Amino acid sequence: MKAQTKMPATYIDDGYTRDDGYIASAEPAKSGERLHDSLSFSYRYATRMEVIKHDAECRIAMKNEETDPTCALQAESLACKFVAEHVSDWDLTNRSGQGVPVSADACARMKSQVFSKLYSIIRGSMVSDPKPAEENDGQSPDEVPSPPTLEELAKN
Repeated sequence: MKAQTKMPATYIDDGYTRDDGYIASAEPAKSGERLHDSLSFSYRYATRMEVIKHDAECRIAMKNEETDPTCALQAESLACKFVAEHVSDWDLTNRSGQGVPVSADACARMKSQVFSKLYSIIRGSMVSDPKPAEENDGQSPDEVPSPPTLEELAKN
């Protein structure tokens, strides 16, 4: 995915697709295991009207939640469909390393932490994590200069 210029923060152009979506991998536990890997994706921000309509659909789905526990599943299915409609590409893979196509079913099988972040980014209530190269102005970790030593600081 190529780098893209920053989008104006207050207006969503029609046909505007961002290709800089990124969710960083989870920090490793003491065992070294991570809850989830990183995810790069291309997406369209949901417009305000799309978010309002989606929220109304979810409220309707949850209308009988106190007497029907399947209501929550229906609302989650709507959220998965909403995300899949706004993501055009991603690097999601299964345990075998095979690419997983963008779909509502794939969203339903994502780890909950990743899906929650992806959903929030598409809704415009959260920004993507910085990609590792962006944290260092495009330099690889080997190219990033080391911080000055105490001796070097003392010279100044």
